[in-house]
Amino acid sequence: MKSIIAKTLLGILCGSQLCTAHAQAQGTESGAQAILQRMADVYSSLSSYSDSGMVYHCDKRDPTSTSFRIYFVRPDHLRFEMTNNVGSPHFPEDYKVLWSDGSQTGDWWQSNPQIGTNRDAITGIMGFTGISSRAVHNVPSLLQTNFGWQEYLNKISSPTLLGDESVEKTDCYHVQGEGKAKRRFELWIGKADYLIRKVRTTYPDLCDEEVHQNIKINEQISSDMFVFTPMKPSEIPAKN
Repeated sequence: MKSIIAKTLLGILCGSQLCTAHAQAQGTESGAQAILQRMADVYSSLSSYSDSGMVYHCDKRDPTSTSFRIYFVRPDHLRFEMTNNVGSPHFPEDYKVLWSDGSQTGDWWQSNPQIGTNRDAITGIMGFTGISSRAVHNVPSLLQTNFGWQEYLNKISSPTLLGDESVEKTDCYHVQGEGKAKRRFELWIGKADYLIRKVRTTYPDLCDEEVHQNIKINEQISSDMFVFTPMKPSEIPAKN
């Protein structure tokens, strides 16, 4: 009799623990989804956005990084500047810029200094996604959904709230979720403004960290920013 009672109590206890764990998991996921939705709402409400940042490889054996700058004015003006091979002992730095005024989209590379034309902004973004380690896609596609062609960061699957962390003295929510092609995303989202401070993208064989700094929102950005004139080497902007 005692054995039966003990087994019954154990079953109730285990069931209760499983229910509690399940409820906590559901709460964590719903909390993460709410944060991602709030993040998306904030980006879609901005009249303008600019920042600077860096993309680092998680593998410390690779010392190279990529610097970038983003400029955006609603509804569809975009400029994305980047410099590849920063810190490389083997390859020269290569400055690249993609710009669109909503009707015309072009790009220019220091290593091939001719203005290229693109059918539209999304075509240009597709061409820069790989070489920028998605930096041209992650935030711009939140600012303007028409700029997206891979995963939108607010729509990653099975999002989980991992806790709170600080990124460069900014208190952030730390959210993790899954993407396509076995990609996993981790986002550090400012608790006060719901703007992204860091994105870690993990692939089966590599990992990149994208850090956003000097964020400015709803400020005046000259229309000249979205018109490009080929540069001389001395005119190429300094890295972040």
